[in-house]
Amino acid sequence: MTDAAPIHDTAALTQYIETRYHALHREQLPQLAAMAERVESVHAGDADVPAGLSGILRRMIGELEVHMKKEELILFPAIRKGGMPGIEHPIAVMRANHDDHAADVAEIRRRFCQGNPA
Repeated sequence: MTDAAPIHDTAALTQYIETRYHALHREQLPQLAAMAERVESVHAGDADVPAGLSGILRRMIGELEVHMKKEELILFPAIRKGGMPGIEHPIAVMRANHDDHAADVAEIRRRFCQGNPA
Protein backbone atom coordinates (compact mmCIF):
# COMPACT_ATOMS: atom_id res chain seq x y z
CA MET A 1 0.00 0.00 0.00
CA THR A 2 1.28 3.46 -0.84
CA ASP A 3 1.34 6.37 1.56
CA ALA A 4 -1.27 8.26 -0.45
CA ALA A 5 -4.85 7.78 0.67
CA PRO A 6 -7.07 6.47 -2.16
CA ILE A 7 -9.54 9.34 -1.83
CA HIS A 8 -11.41 8.54 -5.06
CA ASP A 9 -12.19 4.92 -4.12
CA THR A 10 -14.26 4.83 -0.93
CA ALA A 11 -13.98 1.07 -0.48
CA ALA A 12 -10.19 1.25 -0.76
CA LEU A 13 -10.16 4.27 1.54
CA THR A 14 -11.93 2.32 4.29
CA GLN A 15 -9.31 -0.42 4.01
CA TYR A 16 -6.56 2.20 4.07
CA ILE A 17 -7.97 3.72 7.26
CA GLU A 18 -8.15 0.33 8.97
CA THR A 19 -4.66 -0.79 8.02
CA ARG A 20 -2.88 2.53 8.38
CA TYR A 21 -4.66 4.22 11.29
CA HIS A 22 -6.68 1.70 13.27
CA ALA A 23 -3.81 -0.77 13.43
CA LEU A 24 -1.34 1.91 14.53
CA HIS A 25 -3.72 3.27 17.17
CA ARG A 26 -4.16 -0.22 18.61
CA GLU A 27 -0.42 -0.81 18.63
CA GLN A 28 0.92 2.54 19.80
CA LEU A 29 -1.67 4.13 22.09
CA PRO A 30 -1.53 1.44 24.82
CA GLN A 31 2.27 1.74 24.80
CA LEU A 32 1.98 5.51 25.12
CA ALA A 33 -0.45 5.22 28.03
CA ALA A 34 1.85 2.73 29.78
CA MET A 35 4.82 5.09 29.34
CA ALA A 36 2.80 8.01 30.71
CA GLU A 37 1.75 5.89 33.69
CA ARG A 38 5.37 4.96 34.37
CA VAL A 39 6.50 8.59 34.20
CA GLU A 40 3.69 9.63 36.54
CA SER A 41 4.64 6.87 38.98
CA VAL A 42 8.41 7.36 38.92
CA HIS A 43 8.22 11.15 39.08
CA ALA A 44 5.22 11.52 41.38
CA GLY A 45 5.42 14.79 43.24
CA ASP A 46 7.60 16.47 40.62
CA ALA A 47 6.04 19.77 39.57
CA ASP A 48 6.58 18.94 35.90
CA VAL A 49 5.08 15.44 35.95
CA PRO A 50 2.16 15.10 33.53
CA ALA A 51 -0.19 13.97 36.30
CA GLY A 52 -3.39 12.58 34.85
CA LEU A 53 -2.10 12.04 31.33
CA SER A 54 -2.22 8.25 31.53
CA GLY A 55 -5.84 8.38 32.67
CA ILE A 56 -6.84 10.63 29.80
CA LEU A 57 -5.01 8.35 27.36
CA ARG A 58 -6.66 5.21 28.76
CA ARG A 59 -10.10 6.82 28.48
CA MET A 60 -9.31 7.89 24.91
CA ILE A 61 -8.14 4.38 24.05
CA GLY A 62 -11.47 2.97 25.22
CA GLU A 63 -13.46 5.54 23.29
CA LEU A 64 -11.35 5.07 20.17
CA GLU A 65 -11.72 1.30 20.31
CA VAL A 66 -15.52 1.62 20.39
CA HIS A 67 -15.37 4.13 17.55
CA MET A 68 -13.08 1.98 15.41
CA LYS A 69 -15.22 -1.12 15.98
CA LYS A 70 -18.32 0.80 14.84
CA GLU A 71 -16.48 1.83 11.71
CA GLU A 72 -15.17 -1.67 11.03
CA LEU A 73 -18.40 -3.55 11.77
CA ILE A 74 -21.09 -1.11 10.58
CA LEU A 75 -19.96 1.88 8.58
CA PHE A 76 -17.10 0.55 6.47
CA PRO A 77 -18.91 -2.62 5.34
CA ALA A 78 -21.87 -0.46 4.29
CA ILE A 79 -19.54 1.84 2.35
CA ARG A 80 -17.88 -1.14 0.68
CA LYS A 81 -21.30 -2.33 -0.47
CA GLY A 82 -21.97 1.03 -2.09
CA GLY A 83 -23.87 2.65 0.75
CA MET A 84 -27.33 2.13 2.14
CA PRO A 85 -30.38 4.19 2.97
CA GLY A 86 -29.71 6.13 6.13
CA ILE A 87 -25.92 5.87 5.95
CA GLU A 88 -25.72 9.56 6.72
CA HIS A 89 -26.70 8.79 10.34
CA PRO A 90 -23.72 6.58 11.24
CA ILE A 91 -21.49 8.98 9.31
CA ALA A 92 -22.79 11.86 11.44
CA VAL A 93 -22.09 9.87 14.61
CA MET A 94 -18.55 9.07 13.46
CA ARG A 95 -17.92 12.73 12.62
CA ALA A 96 -19.13 13.78 16.07
CA ASN A 97 -16.78 11.17 17.59
CA HIS A 98 -13.91 12.64 15.58
CA ASP A 99 -14.74 16.07 17.00
CA ASP A 100 -14.73 14.60 20.52
CA HIS A 101 -11.35 12.96 19.90
CA ALA A 102 -9.97 16.26 18.61
CA ALA A 103 -11.19 17.93 21.81
CA ASP A 104 -9.37 15.28 23.87
CA VAL A 105 -6.14 15.90 21.95
CA ALA A 106 -6.58 19.66 22.44
CA GLU A 107 -7.02 19.06 26.18
CA ILE A 108 -3.79 17.06 26.31
CA ARG A 109 -1.98 19.83 24.46
CA ARG A 110 -3.43 22.49 26.73
CA ARG A 111 -2.58 20.67 29.94
CA PHE A 112 0.67 18.92 29.13
CA CYS A 113 2.45 20.54 26.17
CA GLN A 114 3.94 23.84 27.13
CA GLY A 115 4.24 26.19 24.18
CA ASN A 116 1.89 24.10 21.99
CA PRO A 117 -1.37 25.94 21.44
CA ALA A 118 -4.42 23.72 21.27
